[in-house]
Amino acid sequence: MTLQAFDGTLYLGGTELTLGGVRLGMFDESTSLIGKERFHESMDGMSISGKTEKTIPFGCEYAIVRNYERAEGILRASVDVRALNGGAVTDCSLDPLSIPGKVVRAGILGDDGRTEWTSDASGEIMPRAVEILLEDGTAAEWMCGDDLWRHRGAAECGGTSCWKMKLENGSLSFDRTMIRYPEGVEPSPRSWRWEYALVWGFPGTAAVEKAAEKVDCTGICFASPAQRRRFRDLVRQAKSSLHLVNVEAGLCKEASHTGRNRELVHQDTGELLSLFIWANRTLRAAGLGLTAELTAETAENRPALAALLSGGLK
Repeated sequence: MTLQAFDGTLYLGGTELTLGGVRLGMFDESTSLIGKERFHESMDGMSISGKTEKTIPFGCEYAIVRNYERAEGILRASVDVRALNGGAVTDCSLDPLSIPGKVVRAGILGDDGRTEWTSDASGEIMPRAVEILLEDGTAAEWMCGDDLWRHRGAAECGGTSCWKMKLENGSLSFDRTMIRYPEGVEPSPRSWRWEYALVWGFPGTAAVEKAAEKVDCTGICFASPAQRRRFRDLVRQAKSSLHLVNVEAGLCKEASHTGRNRELVHQDTGELLSLFIWANRTLRAAGLGLTAELTAETAENRPALAALLSGGLK
């Protein structure tokens, strides 16, 4: 497989998915000037990472920094936004998602782990994920990063947020306003960061390697530094391929997982994907690999994530 640097467009098989960039009030990322770009492809060709730094030279001026990692069926990204010259971010929309003409079903993943399949949904609290089924059988998922509290943090800063998903005539749009300050509210001069990921795959096409060692992940949050250390040690010592079972990919509030001194609602799927890439790269050197199996309920509600993890990385 040949990976391409991410430029806002992904191809899920033959289907084009576009992420439209940041919009700050009247100005959007398409008007920005590129300051720095850096790309790196791993020696084994399994992943490619990149970083871009841009400036919107209008208004008070705004800086946008993107970091991403791509692997087969995976995009992980973070976006940092800040106002320059003493200004503040007062109205920010982030990377509207669009897929033209090939979507047969879409849904919103709730905090209870269940997907509500619908053609029209909106709200003020950012959803965990959007589930997408394409006409060629591909399943895709857009998800908030593990920093779910940031995606839902507008009210804590005195602002509002909103989102809308629409499926019409096979075309899907998903739009997010991350922060908007009402008139009369003094905006915070802070910078903003949000992480998100996209995964895709074909459900029901993978088979578990018979000799693989099964690792029970019941109750494990991969955002936990201690669990990540345990997992890495397990991979380094492996004598056979590994197959994780009972992976929950749920929500957690444990403060130590986020490095904060208070409970913050977070996911662990971003860390799981990072470990998934690293483990397959590490095990490949010995001719081994890693696959993972979600719990039955999670797999039913997150078909793209289930398909990706069950197939390993090529």
